[in-house]
Amino acid sequence: MSRTRRTLGMAALLVGLLGACGQQTPGGPGPTPELRFPRCDELAPISADPSLYRDEPVYVGNEQPIDEVLAWAQGRPAFEDLWIDREHQGWLTVAFSAGAAELQDEIDELFPDDGVVAVQVERTKAELDELAARVRSVMTGGAAITGVGVAIDKGVVAVDLGYLSEDLLALLDPYESEPICISGAPPSDLVEPGAQPTAGAGWRPLGEDLTGEPYRTGVATTHEQYERLWETARMTGEPPAVDLESEIVVWFGAVYGSGCPVRLDDVVVDEAAALVHAEIVLPTNPGACNSDANPHAYVVAVSRAGLGEGPFAVQLGPQDPPVGVPEERTLVDADLSAPGATALDSQIGFDQDLIDRSGRPQPVSSGGYVEVGFPWPYSLEVEEICGVRWLGALNDVEWVSDDAGDEVPQTWRALVEDGRLEVEVLITGGPASLTASAGGTTLAYRPAHADDEPCA
Repeated sequence: MSRTRRTLGMAALLVGLLGACGQQTPGGPGPTPELRFPRCDELAPISADPSLYRDEPVYVGNEQPIDEVLAWAQGRPAFEDLWIDREHQGWLTVAFSAGAAELQDEIDELFPDDGVVAVQVERTKAELDELAARVRSVMTGGAAITGVGVAIDKGVVAVDLGYLSEDLLALLDPYESEPICISGAPPSDLVEPGAQPTAGAGWRPLGEDLTGEPYRTGVATTHEQYERLWETARMTGEPPAVDLESEIVVWFGAVYGSGCPVRLDDVVVDEAAALVHAEIVLPTNPGACNSDANPHAYVVAVSRAGLGEGPFAVQLGPQDPPVGVPEERTLVDADLSAPGATALDSQIGFDQDLIDRSGRPQPVSSGGYVEVGFPWPYSLEVEEICGVRWLGALNDVEWVSDDAGDEVPQTWRALVEDGRLEVEVLITGGPASLTASAGGTTLAYRPAHADDEPCA
């Protein structure tokens, strides 16, 4: 049956619960004000003269000689910090506030086969720490929930405002000429505080409490199931009356981080996806969120008239459950749209396929990161022209094969689905190399060089 999306209740800003705190979608007040500071994510790390970088070595993990280089650098005057530059093959960047050119000569002599460069920074770490302390006192004095830290690899103090509101930006006006970068969501993402809705179109709350289990859901279609569901959610008191001829009961075991109370604003029936999910919003600055995961149980009655026909699933949000908590999804293998229709206990339960997939490593794709020395599934995009010669980027390295031509190996071709192929990759370091295996065929890949022929 053709299914269409229905929103049961008040229009709200969606939080996808991908962690202890949520992510909002646009819809709040006000456009993003003019920014008087650069965005932190738009600032590139400080790097050395391009002529100092070579094709080799390429670091694919953390195999750089960090301890040895740090021990040498700490014995030199004007040393400020050291970091890994993933944009330059994982090389080590050693920052000094003076004499970097002369110290590069020492590096070349002491670490000739390693990837290490010296850069000279305009401001010392002590100067940036002092600026961060001044900014932090102003922000907390203005009752702003924010994060202030030193990003010495970019030569700035990084200020996370949570939301880029004019009021918060105005607190930084005295520092407009200082080396500061900012981050935060647009004001349109802000969810205003407010009371929990007491009713919605097609659904109504039955009870809520800071109890139960996080990342869980459940469904009841009979009085006995309802009583068990109420107990499973660890709700107190007697369950409120429900007309099970016209309604079913749904439990949303939501999750929140300490300092970040959540609110159930809506229940959505997505008929196209055969999915019932909550719209749970975060009416606060996400900078207040701790990373713990605490339960907030919402038990609601949902009108059968809005369910649509056929089996369906229940989740906290429209996205699949996060990896590690497949129990969030409840499958209902019954049509509950008819008055008084019921589902057997055996027809209400976890998605076993999702649980099985959750127990296996999740495939990564280009731009991802895998642990060095351990095999991992990788979703490879098969190019029409270059086949699988170019693997993509893994661990911040572009990989190319000298063994693969423009044709996809026969044993791999049969495994391609919708232009993608799942292979098992294994990355090793010193020197950096990668193998990709599928269908009994293994290809070797190496870090790409600037003169490698690109895929047209």
